[in-house]
Amino acid sequence: MVIHVISALPVPKGVLRRIEKRFAAFIWDAGGDKRRHWISFDKMCRPYGCGGLNLCRLQDMKKSMQAKLAWKRLQRDSVWAEFISRKYRANGARRKSGLWKEL
Repeated sequence: MVIHVISALPVPKGVLRRIEKRFAAFIWDAGGDKRRHWISFDKMCRPYGCGGLNLCRLQDMKKSMQAKLAWKRLQRDSVWAEFISRKYRANGARRKSGLWKEL
């Protein structure tokens, strides 16, 4: 559910990086005082075939979710697209919204 909020709201890249650092710390944590980083987070984000763990970067996930929302909005074949169009495009005028800026 959090990824949907991230895709719809303007989240600074620094915040996304901090969240990714938490992901990495969780993966690398061995429960002891000393942590050893055997592999970088960038390498963990590579596909399985290239030696990674096939993890997705949050920035990439955000872009793909925004593209999906924009596509649904353009197609107008969903309840969400109809709702957003009626709410933010009343009388043909575009109302300001963080969602519009992100799309």
